[in-house]
Amino acid sequence: MNITTAKTSDIPALCELLTVLFSQEAEFMPDREAQRRGLDRIVRDPEIGHILVARDDGEKILAMVNLLYTVSTALGARVALLEDMIV
Repeated sequence: MNITTAKTSDIPALCELLTVLFSQEAEFMPDREAQRRGLDRIVRDPEIGHILVARDDGEKILAMVNLLYTVSTALGARVALLEDMIV
């Protein structure tokens, strides 16, 4: 298994993983276009965050996690929020 940063070409596979996640949560309805827009913004702008993906030896994406950046007022420093962890 390899852990890499997601690329724009990974977005369709990431949308599939998010559909699985959001289908399990009562308060969310999958919206593929909204998910695509959000993923694209994160992948294209490392100041927003990073999406890490786990790939099998054939390069198929098995898992993902979003790390979104903000500033902690408690620490006075940049921190990462973990979102959308899907295995």
